[in-house]
Amino acid sequence: MALSMNWFRHWENFVCSRTDSIPHPVDNRHIAIFKDNHYFLRRGSNHLQVSESVWKFFVEIYGGEPELRIRPATSPPKQRQRRSDEWQSLGRVSFRNSENAD
Repeated sequence: MALSMNWFRHWENFVCSRTDSIPHPVDNRHIAIFKDNHYFLRRGSNHLQVSESVWKFFVEIYGGEPELRIRPATSPPKQRQRRSDEWQSLGRVSFRNSENAD
């Protein structure tokens, strides 16, 4: 599942007491494309990948949409596998550093 990095940073600042501003509902519209009556993840968008249970956790508490499933690549390019500096992890949440995106 994809989650807007902007929303996540706001949430992170809230739970780390860097702001008193309670997060609004999850808003993935700016990282999504609506085509053929479905939402798809926008290529190169600033997002992080979370498990379905983490997505449900956030939506049950804060609400939000759209749900964006990330489909695993069938055969990822070997160059991407070697560029581990593009990936960071935070517990069970991992996100792609979009500054290095294609």
